[in-house]
Amino acid sequence: CAISLASASILTEILKGKNLSFAKKVTADFLNMVKNKEKITLNSLTEDQITTITSLSGVQEFPMRVKCATMVWHTFISAIDKNN
Repeated sequence: CAISLASASILTEILKGKNLSFAKKVTADFLNMVKNKEKITLNSLTEDQITTITSLSGVQEFPMRVKCATMVWHTFISAIDKNN
């Protein structure tokens, strides 16, 4: 699915080289944006990163697409939780 691939690409680009605490905050922010229609709250993201993340906010209107957009983020959190 193109949405899943785009979401995975965004995740890797934004989280590459970042610490675990930051990664968890970005992930929580992303999931809140997509699932609860919240705005991105992290001040440590650049304007370009916020624009990139919010490019997936349109899936909010399509419940089946929310799953496509969030699957990789949930997988990332699951992998972190199993390793800590």
